[in-house]
Amino acid sequence: MTADESGTRIAQVAPTHPGRRPQAVLRTAAHSNQNMATLHEKNEDSSTPRCAPADAAAPKIRNVLVVDDNVDAADSLGALLSAWGYDVTVAHDGPAALAALQDTLPDIALLDIGMPAMDGYELAAHLRFQPGCEDLPIVAITGSGGPEDVRRSRAKGFSAHLVKPVSAASLMTLLK
Repeated sequence: MTADESGTRIAQVAPTHPGRRPQAVLRTAAHSNQNMATLHEKNEDSSTPRCAPADAAAPKIRNVLVVDDNVDAADSLGALLSAWGYDVTVAHDGPAALAALQDTLPDIALLDIGMPAMDGYELAAHLRFQPGCEDLPIVAITGSGGPEDVRRSRAKGFSAHLVKPVSAASLMTLLK
């Protein structure tokens, strides 16, 4: 774990497969001006964080997990959501996303489908096995939006299927 001049903590994770560069998981806090890396830090609170159930009456979405191997897309979406007041965890691959759950479990997950090493379908299945995330709303954000793509994401347990580029209005509607 390193820190820059502003005190922002940055952690790097070893590459998930040969030939790829190390991944960083950044945790952005809407109530803070700093980005904090929270990869292997344990939650100080002794209670287990819980994910919001998909069918809860008007759940308050606060924590958003964004996973996309396109670094610019993931970081831009994370910055937008953070500016809107959400606490956002951004990861650039499935293993890094699962490691980030050690700190805070999300209320919703926004996943790219076409990622190397672990695609969005596999990541969604892994998320479902995390304690407290069995009913986590998981949203596909992908470049593929044909009828078969939408059918497959629904069959794999995704709550919604959005096609890139995603409009701000679509995101706002989804997160309400």
